[in-house]
Amino acid sequence: MIHIAICDDEKYMLDEIENMVSKFFRNKKIEITILKFLSGRELLECKKTIDVVFLDIQMEEIDGMATAKVLRNQNYRGFLIFITILHQYVDEAKDRYEKTTSFRHDIKNHITVIKGLLEHNKMEQALNYIYDMDNKSIEMSFLCHTNNPTLDILIENKLGIAKSEGIEVLCSLVLPSSCFINDIDFCIILSNVLDNSLHACRKIPENRKRYIELSGYIQGDFILMEIKNSFDGKKISRIGIGLSNIKTVAEKYNGTMSYEIQDKTFVLSILLVIPQQSKDISQQTNERPTIMNR
Repeated sequence: MIHIAICDDEKYMLDEIENMVSKFFRNKKIEITILKFLSGRELLECKKTIDVVFLDIQMEEIDGMATAKVLRNQNYRGFLIFITILHQYVDEAKDRYEKTTSFRHDIKNHITVIKGLLEHNKMEQALNYIYDMDNKSIEMSFLCHTNNPTLDILIENKLGIAKSEGIEVLCSLVLPSSCFINDIDFCIILSNVLDNSLHACRKIPENRKRYIELSGYIQGDFILMEIKNSFDGKKISRIGIGLSNIKTVAEKYNGTMSYEIQDKTFVLSILLVIPQQSKDISQQTNERPTIMNR
């Protein structure tokens, strides 16, 4: 008998993973029990025997990475399988780039149509056609072009939320198009960075300037990233879960994370060393977690 726990803060995902796991072990003729938890805290409070844990990486309050760390500190020796929606960012990025390629392919035809309308003095129709083209190009553009379409989608989703809440956003982040830094690790850094920035900006009154600035560049074998956001100026007594996750990833790539408060601005700096081969990546934890796409 194998005892399995599934932890995800979305109920429909709990049910979907339960169905997948049940089907897999049923086909293998292996008996299992399944416990479901809607938060990392619920899982950590469980006193029952658990052999395998499926953990969502992105959860409110305490996320999968932090939950796993506590489990290991409690001498948990079972299997940890992290669940991620990374493939959704990949699929959306692929779809966006395919649409962009198609639009560029048809650009000569669009110009021909506009030229014909203008030659026949149909100014209003020509302007409407141009407006339609402009709207279509906006739909296909990214708020940030990092050289990594998967991260472009993630950043757009996060900064899109910020813009919808009246927060000014600026992004000038450039990353390698390919390297030995895993996309999932970039996602852990950027999702935690942007979630923290959003949370900080929401504490600022709407009559004050609220902003998020994400920047970064490649310098030799290093990636330097910096994020600035509005801050209420209150003293930070301890590093939270988000910053702890970022620090863990930075150290995995022999880098560093630091922050400072400049008046009413929170500034976070991250340095990563680009590995020249996979064996150059540090092993910061005892476990070797599996990553499963949701």
